[in-house]
Amino acid sequence: METTYLPRYTKDDIEALASANVSPDVANAYTLQGQDRLRGVKTIKLVRADVPAEKANVFSTRFSIDDVVALKEVDPTVANAFDRKFSAKQIATLVKECECVADRANKYACPPQEAVALVRAKIAPETAEKYLPRERNKRSSSFWGTAPSMSGQVIVAIESAGGNFEIANSYDKRFDSQEVLTFIRQDIVPTTANAFPAFDGADIVRLIKSGYTAARVAEFKDFGPESLLVFKDEGIGASYANTARQLIDSHYGRNGLRSDQVKDQILLLKKMGIGLKRLEKLAQKFAK
Repeated sequence: METTYLPRYTKDDIEALASANVSPDVANAYTLQGQDRLRGVKTIKLVRADVPAEKANVFSTRFSIDDVVALKEVDPTVANAFDRKFSAKQIATLVKECECVADRANKYACPPQEAVALVRAKIAPETAEKYLPRERNKRSSSFWGTAPSMSGQVIVAIESAGGNFEIANSYDKRFDSQEVLTFIRQDIVPTTANAFPAFDGADIVRLIKSGYTAARVAEFKDFGPESLLVFKDEGIGASYANTARQLIDSHYGRNGLRSDQVKDQILLLKKMGIGLKRLEKLAQKFAK
């Protein structure tokens, strides 16, 4: 008796299957765990991708037909064991490129793309978890799930730069993960970075490269990094800047000018040739 296509196949399906030379025996063998979701086009896709029915049918129903095709070189039982957060392509990458099994991959408490990065870098889940929770980025501090340690990609970059969780965790909590990575890449140790006032990491790097230490910065009263960098270029020391600030505040009021205006006023005094001693006398005069 001649085998016919199962009722799930419509007339159009049957015509497509016949045109693709997919016999009823082959088409009917695809069940994918009893899910009545295989139509002609999808069956043809599996046949053309060389995914036999006995393999396709073992994949979890969470996988689409396209997923099954992407996983055709992966054992279905191996693929099914991965957490749902992993896509078919990510599972294929983990298994084929990294030889990583689900028992290991599922232990990463981070988004799947980060887990893939950590696996590729051969950083164990236990190591990744030792990185303390920290803002991913001050401009975008959203976390995935239950507050993972750090971005997996940042952890990989830190380890590649010669850092580790002990070093990274030693930086002050005010620094986000990218700032920590920048410090490590620039060989700025935690004790050095932490000693600076509440500046952005990038500004601290600029100040250090220009020759400032945290102690030197502390000599300047209430000046931001931009002003400090300009003062360095113009040869303006802390005594001059602080005295000029005192004079300016006595004239305009403590918050009478913006920080950039204060800086410009100090530069103007310097260009006018007013030295520190004269500046001190003027400051004393206006302070009375």
